Amino acid sequence: MSTTMKMTINMEKGGTETLPLKGGSVPVALVPTIRLSGKVRRAGWPNLNRVQVKEKSRVAHKEYNQGMRLRVLLRGSDVCDVVTTLREIRPGVSEVGSYLATHEVKTSASKRAPKWSIEDNFVPSRVRFRLPEEVISNALNFLKTEIRDGDTEIELGSDRERTDDTNGSVVTFERLSQSTREQLEAMQWLWNLQSACREAVLCCTWLTRSVKEVEDDTSPAHVAFLQILECWPYAALKGFGFDLSYAAIFCLRDSQWVNHTVMRAVAVSLSRFKNNQTVMLPPPTSDGQRGDILQEKAIRSIARAVASRPFVLMPVNLGGVRWAGLP
Repeated sequence: MSTTMKMTINMEKGGTETLPLKGGSVPVALVPTIRLSGKVRRAGWPNLNRVQVKEKSRVAHKEYNQGMRLRVLLRGSDVCDVVTTLREIRPGVSEVGSYLATHEVKTSASKRAPKWSIEDNFVPSRVRFRLPEEVISNALNFLKTEIRDGDTEIELGSDRERTDDTNGSVVTFERLSQSTREQLEAMQWLWNLQSACREAVLCCTWLTRSVKEVEDDTSPAHVAFLQILECWPYAALKGFGFDLSYAAIFCLRDSQWVNHTVMRAVAVSLSRFKNNQTVMLPPPTSDGQRGDILQEKAIRSIARAVASRPFVLMPVNLGGVRWAGLP
């Protein structure tokens, strides 16, 4: 015969409720109820800014479509064939930059050490990807310095003879790929091309942000902008006399340190357009009372340059290494 027990539960507002318990079991402790106020934030993902996400996707899709023609043309091609084709058709910065931005890069090669060997009869496989730029530079430098100097032992080919010619050099990345020296150099050329495209885009931003602000509204700054984006990176720009791979040297931007190469480039560019006056200042002479002073002839030359030119660039050498320009 079962025994019925009763348990009383205190309600929230002071009332009670009696619940029958069947059997002789001891009532277990009830879990207390936790009341949540309206100020507690519910767990979950934050709300997305759909407008921003949609705009970002639109820009990425537009950039991807710019290189679609090259992707269709070069799909499945070896890196050497890619370099040959690009040199032949000479696409513009926006198109080739979009293609290289989506070109596959095997980042896992950074964790593997390259191993060189000499194989004259080696038949290379088709390499459709690039290795990281640092990996390529280290492997090629290792081939040019240590291996060619004879200080490092390498594997020999089937004839068991070593030659000084590196045309048969093969680099192996364990469980990744085997590539020839020509394929590595083609990868390095593609990295340099992508860097030139990046510098060209920075040159465009320099035109739109810095140059356009100081020019008249009637000046067609967008014409130069489009000309850069549609130009082959290694073709000389009209009116500039240099290609886009030297954009970092010739297009000086705000708050930028310069070196001897930059100053020589500025001098060559100014002398080509014949719209400048260069004043070479000799070392200042020492005066016991007033310290180091410039010669009177140099001061008069500076005064004439300032009076006849609306803009004067006075380069100042710092420590024999860095240069600064005082406009």
